Amino acid sequence: MTVSDDERLARATLSAIAEPGNALLGALVARLGALGAVAAVRAGAPPGDLVTGDRARYRLAEQLASWRIRLRAAAPDADLTVCDKLGGRLVCPGDAEWPTQLDNLGDARPHALWLRGPGDLRFGCLRSVALVGARAASSYGLRVAADLAAELSDRGWTVVSGGVPMWHGRDDRPDYR
Repeated sequence: MTVSDDERLARATLSAIAEPGNALLGALVARLGALGAVAAVRAGAPPGDLVTGDRARYRLAEQLASWRIRLRAAAPDADLTVCDKLGGRLVCPGDAEWPTQLDNLGDARPHALWLRGPGDLRFGCLRSVALVGARAASSYGLRVAADLAAELSDRGWTVVSGGVPMWHGRDDRPDYR
C-alpha cells in the first residue's frame, strides 16, 4: 500500500503542529483520518464527542488552540522539499517500510517518521538506537548528539531521533540511516 500525496502532506502538517505521541491528536486522526484531522484543527472544530468530561474538554480546547497557532507557521510542502533534497523521505502508516510495531502505541503512534538515508526503515529497526533530549539543548549538547549519531551511523546503526527532523540546520553531517 502506498500513501497518497495528500495524506503524506497532511501527516507532514500533523508532525509540525504537535509533539510526537500526542494521544489527543492521535484520537482525532483515528476518528477523521489525517486529512480530516488537519481540517478540524484548521476550522477549530473537532468532533464534540471526541473526549468526555470537563477536564478532558478543557485539555482538548487548550491543545486545539496550540495546534492552530502552530498550523499558521507550518510549511509542510517546504519541509517535504527540503527533506527530499537532502536524501530524506516521510514514511507514513500504510507505507511498505512503516514499522508496524508502532501501531501498538494506539493513539500515541507517530503520525509519520522523517527519515534520511537509503536504508529500509523496517529492516533498519532491527539494529537501532534512539537519541533523545531537549528541544532547548545547548550548543554543546547538540554537537555531542550529532557527533554520536554520526559515529553510530558510520558503524551501521539506525539512529532514531525525537520530533525534530535531524536535517534542520545540520546538512554538514553524514546521512543518518
